[in-house]
Amino acid sequence: MSNLAQQPITLCHKDTPALTPEEQARLLAPLQDWEVIVENGVSKLRRTYFFTDYVSAQAFALQV
Repeated sequence: MSNLAQQPITLCHKDTPALTPEEQARLLAPLQDWEVIVENGVSKLRRTYFFTDYVSAQAFALQV
């Protein structure tokens, strides 16, 4: 998995082993502005977007 952004999305099952911190770091390195956070013991991938005004934020949200 040299480029995570180019990999197909696959379903994870409850018995799928979690990525190690080293695997997370290697896969996350080429992805700018993303981070792994832990909430209630669950690792999550997060990216925060900032906009200069409401109109720009709303336009982005409508495209996503």
